Amino acid sequence: MRGMWQAVFDRGTAGFKPERQGRADGGRTVDDTDCLSENAAVWRQIARAVSGFVHDFKGFKDEMNDQGLQQTEERMTMLDRKMNFAGAGTC
Repeated sequence: MRGMWQAVFDRGTAGFKPERQGRADGGRTVDDTDCLSENAAVWRQIARAVSGFVHDFKGFKDEMNDQGLQQTEERMTMLDRKMNFAGAGTC
């Protein structure tokens, strides 16, 4: 877990405070619950960031497809005009 994900892991575990004494019932302490809620908040933030990136990327992809279709239509129109012009002069 080196690099980019190490920072996410470090940030998510920053509030973790291990118990000094073990609990017989295995239950969670207040500190454990706080840590889990911090981790959940970090993962929600990551999910929102990834979701935003995917949304922006799809928009970019759609825009590129639209530009490509427009250029193709313009080329087809120009070719059609050339063919019609060339055909009209032969009669």
